[in-house]
Amino acid sequence: MNFVTADRFVIDANIALYAFSPDHALTPAQLPSAEAARRFLSRAVQDNAALFVPWLFFSETVNTVTKNVASGNLSTLEGETMLEDMMQVPWTPLLPKWREVFAITQSLNRSRSGDSEFIAVALDTGAVLITEDKALLNTVQTLALPYPVESVLSHPWGQP
Repeated sequence: MNFVTADRFVIDANIALYAFSPDHALTPAQLPSAEAARRFLSRAVQDNAALFVPWLFFSETVNTVTKNVASGNLSTLEGETMLEDMMQVPWTPLLPKWREVFAITQSLNRSRSGDSEFIAVALDTGAVLITEDKALLNTVQTLALPYPVESVLSHPWGQP
C-alpha cells in the first residue's frame, strides 16, 4: 500500500455524474454535492492532480446517464454532451487486483464489489477516494476501516 498524497485522487462515478449533470436533472438536495464536485474537479484539473478511476467507472457513468435519458430526466443530447464533457477529463483508468477487491468487499460486509474497486485503486495508487456515496462513507467510518475515503463536501477543493 502506498502512502496517501495530496495530489492523487480516485474519483467515484457519482462525483463525475454530479459535476457534469445539468442542474435541472438534480434534486435540490443534490445541488450542494454537484456544486462541490464541480469545484473539486475544476481545481484538480487546474492543478494537474492525478485522477484515477477503475475501468468500472466508465460503465457506471454511461449506465446512469442512459437510465436518466430513458426516464426523461435528460434529453439524448444532454446525455451525450454530459458523457463527452466527462471524457475530456484526464482520467487514468486502472484495473484493480481482484484479490484486493474481494478482500475489501468482505471487509465492507457487502455482496457487490463496485465500491471496492474504487477503494482498491485508491490503496494501490496512494490516492484518496472522493465520493458522495453516503452508505460507503458511513460504512468505512462505522467499521473504522483504514481506507482513504472522503466526501467531496468535506474536502477543501470542494468548498466554496
